[in-house]
Amino acid sequence: MYKKVIRPLLFWFSPELIHHAVTNFLTFVCKLPFGSKMIKKNFQFEDKRLEQNLMGLKFPNPLGLAAGFDKN
Repeated sequence: MYKKVIRPLLFWFSPELIHHAVTNFLTFVCKLPFGSKMIKKNFQFEDKRLEQNLMGLKFPNPLGLAAGFDKN
């Protein structure tokens, strides 16, 4: 379904518009009583082998920043 329906729809719009739409949608979902739990259950992965310690801070997984994501 993603490759045949959702992805083509997303490519009709500018990347900036889609970025803001997805960010706003996730903010809305997280405000729902079950939203945060649903997102964590489906997308969070925990494994001790992925833990990182940087400058005295412990992170549960490796850190990365997508290009352009830091511009604002």
